[in-house]
Amino acid sequence: MDNGSKQLHVLFLPYFATGHIIPLVNAARLFASRDGVKVTILTTHHNASLFRSSIDNSLISIVTLKFPSTEVGLPEGIENFSSASSTEIAGKVFGGTYLLQKPMEDKIREIHPDCIFSDMYFPWTVDIALELKIPRLLFN
Repeated sequence: MDNGSKQLHVLFLPYFATGHIIPLVNAARLFASRDGVKVTILTTHHNASLFRSSIDNSLISIVTLKFPSTEVGLPEGIENFSSASSTEIAGKVFGGTYLLQKPMEDKIREIHPDCIFSDMYFPWTVDIALELKIPRLLFN
């Protein structure tokens, strides 16, 4: 990018399963390797711990939100489907992702990226991208 040009800011929202986290983090790493691109990953504390050591913190920022464990009846640290040992626990993880929609939307508004790259299981990101008048890329 030319000097004085605004850095492109892409916000990644991986869904809470390792089969979704890993490819989106890899995509974030590819975007971050380009000059003039700022990358942020929005996730929960525990999910961030799954990939934090695999990224260059100088190129990728991680913004975390507290997973609503207490509200859905889960112990701390169970924040994704990969750690769900039963369908009951998976249902509670799903409930937690539902409760995180509003805090995630608020954080996206605060960050106000130039583009959202979100998982297909966050369909509400279409609406926030329209609200912010920015593109939304889909991971499927």
